[in-house]
Amino acid sequence: MGRTGARRGILSKTGSAFRIAGALCHAVSSTARLVSRADNEHVALADCRGLNNEFSSQMAYYPGSPRGAPQDVAVVPTPDGQYSLWVESTRSGLFTTTGVTFTAVLGPRVAEGEYAGTGDNGYGNFSCWARYTKDLYEWDDTRCSMVYDCDHRAAPAPTASTTGTTSAAPAATMSTSQTEVSTSRGLSIGAIVGVSIGSGIGAILVAVAIFLFLGHLRNQKNKDAGEETGAERGSLATTGPGGGGRQNAQVVHEMDAQWHGSEMPSESKKGELDGNPRAELAGPG
Repeated sequence: MGRTGARRGILSKTGSAFRIAGALCHAVSSTARLVSRADNEHVALADCRGLNNEFSSQMAYYPGSPRGAPQDVAVVPTPDGQYSLWVESTRSGLFTTTGVTFTAVLGPRVAEGEYAGTGDNGYGNFSCWARYTKDLYEWDDTRCSMVYDCDHRAAPAPTASTTGTTSAAPAATMSTSQTEVSTSRGLSIGAIVGVSIGSGIGAILVAVAIFLFLGHLRNQKNKDAGEETGAERGSLATTGPGGGGRQNAQVVHEMDAQWHGSEMPSESKKGELDGNPRAELAGPG
C-alpha cells in the first residue's frame, strides 16, 4: 500500500505537470495566432452613401486584406449629410463589438499609394496610406468606398521632400505659435538681434561724434591760445627799445644819457618891476 500510494502521488504530480505544460503550449500557440492575425489586419477609412444619397464615413476592420464585407465597423461622427474631412485631421471611431476605439491622425493630401499618417487602436501602431477602392463593401444599406488603408507596414524613412510635405501644417502651427509668443513677449529673437546690432552701431557713432567734438574743442583752444601769445608779442614789440609805437606818457625818457643845461632867455636891458628888486639869472660861465 505504501509503494502504491507513493506511485499514485508521483503519477498525480506528473499529470499536473503535463497539464500545466499543455496549457502553456496552448497559450503560446494562441499568442502566435494573435500575432499573426495582428500582422495582417487592416482598418479601412471609408466614405459611404446610403440609399437616399445620405453621406457618412466609417472605419472598417479586416483581419486580413481589405476585401468584401468587414468583420466590424465603427461609425465616424460627422455633420449630417457630410463625409468626414480626413485630410489634416484626427478622426476616431468606436467598434461596438470589441469596444476598441481606432484613432487616425492624417496629414496633408498625398498621391495614391503614398504614406498619409498614423493610426492606433490601443494595442499597436498603424501606418495609413492613401488608397482608393470604389464600393469596397456594403453595410446597413450603405455602399462604402475606401479612402485610406491602415496596416502594420513600416512608415517610410523621412526625406527632405516628405518632411517638407507632411510637416507643412505643423510648420505653419509652429510659426503661428512663435509669432504669438513673440507678440506676447514684445519682441522676437530677430527683432532683439536687430535692436542689439542697431544699439551697437549707435553707440559707435555716438563715440565717434564725441571724439570729433572733443578734437574740435582742443583745436579751438589751441587756436585761441596762439592768438593771445601773438598779441602779447606784438605789444612787447611796440613798447620795447627802438619801438616806433606809442610810449607811456608816465615814463621819463632822456636823450643819450647826457646832461644839458638850459637857461631862460633874459633881456640885456635892466629894468625894474614895480619897485621890486630886480633879479636876473646867471648865464653860462
